[in-house]
Amino acid sequence: MKGITYLFFCLISVGVIAQKPKTSILKMRIDTLVKLGNEQFKSKDYENARLTYVLLDSLVTLHSGNDSKLYADICYFRGTTCFRLRNSEEAYEYLTSAISKFKKNNDTLSDNYEGSLDDLAKLLVEFGEFQEGEDMMLQLLKIRTQKYGPVNA
Repeated sequence: MKGITYLFFCLISVGVIAQKPKTSILKMRIDTLVKLGNEQFKSKDYENARLTYVLLDSLVTLHSGNDSKLYADICYFRGTTCFRLRNSEEAYEYLTSAISKFKKNNDTLSDNYEGSLDDLAKLLVEFGEFQEGEDMMLQLLKIRTQKYGPVNA
């Protein structure tokens, strides 16, 4: 089943890239794949979700470039799925990329930015980078305090 799903997505992406379709068609395909990837992520089917986000990476770059908010979200989900699959190097790459894209788009109050900081902090602690992990958690605490107010004691 995974092979068929992967083949299906490969054909979609090759067809989209080879034909250079109108923006609206490409946007519809991106929206469909985003929904599919999010459903796979929510159902904890991380391997298929990762494959979906790999395809989305290419399509979103083609459609709106790699500096868009959508690309930041894709980096977050791709990094998080890799983190869940214990692929630490790829998770680190995409979570750091997501954080920088969110900052560039002034979207530091989004839930996905919070998730990127949280997962990256955990990953850094696993790498033994305790000080950097603590710094990420302090950043996360500042953002949550800004969004939700101070913690009641």
